[in-house]
Amino acid sequence: MGLGSILRAEARDAVVFTGSTLISRVGAFLLLPLFLSRLSPEDFGIIAVIAVAGAFQILVGSLSLDLAVTRLYYEWPEAERRRNLGSIWVWNWIATLGSGALFLVAMPFLAPFLFPDVPYEPWLPLGIVSNALAGLLVLPATTIRIKRLPWLFASYSVGSFLVTGSLGLWFVLVLDLGLNGYLSSLIVANAALASVGIVLMLRFSRPSITSPGLRDALRFSLPALPSAVISTVGVTLDRILLAQFASLHTLGIYAVAMKFVELIGALHQSLKMTFVPFTMQQVAADVERGRQLVGSVIPFYLIPYLATTLGLVLFIGPVVRIIDQPEYFPVVDWVPWLAGAYLIACLFVYFGNGMLLANRTNLLTIPAAAQLAAMTVTGFLLIPPFQLAGVVATRYAGAIVLFGSSLSLSRRVFRIEHRWAVLLALAGAFIAFAVSGSLVTASDAALEIIARAAVWAIFVIVALAIVVGGKRVRHPGPATAPLQ
Repeated sequence: MGLGSILRAEARDAVVFTGSTLISRVGAFLLLPLFLSRLSPEDFGIIAVIAVAGAFQILVGSLSLDLAVTRLYYEWPEAERRRNLGSIWVWNWIATLGSGALFLVAMPFLAPFLFPDVPYEPWLPLGIVSNALAGLLVLPATTIRIKRLPWLFASYSVGSFLVTGSLGLWFVLVLDLGLNGYLSSLIVANAALASVGIVLMLRFSRPSITSPGLRDALRFSLPALPSAVISTVGVTLDRILLAQFASLHTLGIYAVAMKFVELIGALHQSLKMTFVPFTMQQVAADVERGRQLVGSVIPFYLIPYLATTLGLVLFIGPVVRIIDQPEYFPVVDWVPWLAGAYLIACLFVYFGNGMLLANRTNLLTIPAAAQLAAMTVTGFLLIPPFQLAGVVATRYAGAIVLFGSSLSLSRRVFRIEHRWAVLLALAGAFIAFAVSGSLVTASDAALEIIARAAVWAIFVIVALAIVVGGKRVRHPGPATAPLQ
């Protein structure tokens, strides 16, 4: 199959994966004003605290075995794939439920120190149960992605949104149960989705305690756990420090701002679903040709990230004015800055993937530790006196250090020749349009959206022209350089 055919097939899968995920996330985003009308900033602060606990629950429960499935699936003999998946699935359930039980026992003692403004009862137990059920959804989604079944994933993703969204609206708006109802709806929704995940995994796997590939999967995944722990501390440190040094109201404003910014995260998750399996499959088939293909497609992947980030920068102001909830107006000041930091952090997948391709998961600890160190220093120095401004600085410090260190290590163990001239041109165009577009204002929010939409559309056209017109990588990079 030629390069053009491969890229067209990849584009079709990316559209389905990305489109379905964005439909779900955009749908949830459109429901946000309804929840803002019934939940206070303090409620969103509590939800942010539960999300911090959930990040560590899923980390412990996954054992990074979903990463092993992504990396090793196409290297397993076809006859062993069902049993290998089945054994990993069984251990994922054991670890996920065990981590949930552990958190239910430990959090009554830890919560007063970590989150002094949040009482343990009644919300944290509900959140921990919801997080545990959400952890059971990780491996089914990973399996669908690595098997490259975009339409099945689309059905699962959109169906998940419909179930979660409808139950949330029923419990919060109709039954008027507030935060208690919101968390209860997540428990019911995640339990239903976990049941669907069981059906899917029984179709794709054969449950077993052991399998021929389990040992290799653990050898791949367990060395990645230290870096995952450090990374999880890094990505939650901002909320932990805000919970320590700011009010629950401030934490809630930050959490709502991040709900807007996490539109980039929705895009990131969906594009990873195509990019990572595509990368692993191509490199497994032909290392040198795979290098060339990966370097060629990355600029195409970056256009949606830049377009989404620019959309947040341009539209957050008029959108919040239309929502017309004055207590949430402060999020307008923070979303553009937080979006930039979030964008930089997402680039790790595209510029730090050499460590995964070289099976050097032990090296993932280095950029994760560097990121955590940068965030810890800036966080403790800047968050107490500057609050949300300190959080912004902390996130930029962590994102830049993560990107730089992961790029450096990846180039040393599995070099990919990136199209740097094209990438720099894209970055320059993004900054120019973000600055100029922000200067477009109107007294009416709807008119401002229309005017800024024109700026956004022109940027997308210019970005496509830059990538399509840029010189393609014609030759694979030099041989892999050993890490000294």
